[in-house]
Amino acid sequence: MPVESNKKAEDQVLAADASAALKALISRYKHIIQKQGIRNELYKWELVKQNMHKLDTSASDFTSRLISVLGNNLFYPMSIATAKEMAAKKPQEYRQCYVDLFNENQPLAQRIDTFRKAVDDIYRPFGNNKPSHHDERTISNMLTFHDPTSVMSSLTRRKG
Repeated sequence: MPVESNKKAEDQVLAADASAALKALISRYKHIIQKQGIRNELYKWELVKQNMHKLDTSASDFTSRLISVLGNNLFYPMSIATAKEMAAKKPQEYRQCYVDLFNENQPLAQRIDTFRKAVDDIYRPFGNNKPSHHDERTISNMLTFHDPTSVMSSLTRRKG
């Protein structure tokens, strides 16, 4: 039982740290928008609108949907390349990473950590032990394209 309590406490600390970091990023972003305006940012919101809910992990064409979402400048080029390779070589394992990432029954920080580890584990055998390049940028984009309202509510939801 003490091990479970420690794990739960660690998860809560991770979630609080991730939430604080994300809130700080959002605050900085809002400050930039207030100073510079939104003109240079509109394309991002248009991409969200175009790709919203495309990443349905139960769809038979999930891989092609995933690849279509990657086709913009919001993703680091290396993460696009590694995503395409994993989708081609290990499609079911790679899909499961997204099933777990989008599982809102788990804390966001835990989902992100689990996703990064699982994707790296899939990629390393054919990536010469190199990382998958699925960093915070890639993960935040995937979460946003999957369900932008859910991402925002999990960032602002307060735990009692």
